[in-house]
Amino acid sequence: MPTSAPTVIAKSGVSATIQSGGLGLFQLVFRRATVKAELSCRGHKPVDDDPARLLEKAMVELAFFDECDDVLEWADELDLDVARPETLAEFRAVDEARSNLIALIGQQRYDGLQTEIAIEQAISAAALGYASSQDE
Repeated sequence: MPTSAPTVIAKSGVSATIQSGGLGLFQLVFRRATVKAELSCRGHKPVDDDPARLLEKAMVELAFFDECDDVLEWADELDLDVARPETLAEFRAVDEARSNLIALIGQQRYDGLQTEIAIEQAISAAALGYASSQDE
């Protein structure tokens, strides 16, 4: 997924690393000086530790988060029990990571990357829909 992530990383001076998390989780950590954003992610841990690719992964995770109206929708989409205190704590941690990432790269760059991700996802969905219509 080609995005402007390499340019954002270069211009903002942010470093990025992957850290192991709890069961089925890993963390993407972005930092510059004393500002740090730690985003817990589910699913497959990236094999490539290129900072631009890690930023793209974070932006995809945050695009999903931004689409959810509240913790109830977010938890439901992830099949998490909203009654468990850990679920609300994880939701709040993602929200904090988003705020910290915006502080690191700037709102304009964040919004630009989110737009690029949305366009890429729409193109992929359209291509998938077209391909499946051709199979019928």
